[in-house]
Amino acid sequence: MMAYCSIRLDMALGKTHFVDKGNFIMRTLVKKIALNAVKKGDLGNNQKTFPIFLVTDEKNFEIEKLRLLQNLNDFLTKGNEVEIGQLPYFW
Repeated sequence: MMAYCSIRLDMALGKTHFVDKGNFIMRTLVKKIALNAVKKGDLGNNQKTFPIFLVTDEKNFEIEKLRLLQNLNDFLTKGNEVEIGQLPYFW
């Protein structure tokens, strides 16, 4: 779980680059629908994750713990500076 969280934070912090496959419709209409579903609590459980977020290999607990803590500190720092990057949710 720590590796999964770190992967997502790496993207939000711009440490991992990705190809933005989004378009105008995905960034506006679908985003609005998804955010309304989250707001209402209608998003549902057990949603599939994006393949780039899957963690399939064994991880070292201590290494992943340190990585996650560092990412959380970086996120806090950059969040205060308003420099958070994109996540590929609305591609």
